[in-house]
Amino acid sequence: MSYAYDVPVNPSPRLSPLPDWTVSERYDIEGKAPATAITPSLQDSEARSRIQQMIRGLLADRFRLVMRVENKTMSVYALTVASGGSKLQKSAITKKDCTFDTDRKVAITLLPAWAIP
Repeated sequence: MSYAYDVPVNPSPRLSPLPDWTVSERYDIEGKAPATAITPSLQDSEARSRIQQMIRGLLADRFRLVMRVENKTMSVYALTVASGGSKLQKSAITKKDCTFDTDRKVAITLLPAWAIP
């Protein structure tokens, strides 16, 4: 669910509490995308978006999962740049090295149909 909906695995005050089983239970779900769903010419972000849409559809069809988005009013911090300017430096870590999922017990490998021998 974390991958399909881009929500962190770690609890967040921005998310309503999920049922306990969403954290404690693990399931293997098999699905096969149509051969034309993901083509080699797609950029990574577009391929990810398509895969997420397919996983969302699979979760909705098989488990009747419904995700709801609500707007909440909550306190936030507003960051501003001081008069001396920003002292931030560009990170050496690339976007592909970043991930929401910090649970290393679970590994998901999603391959487009054209990549499966």
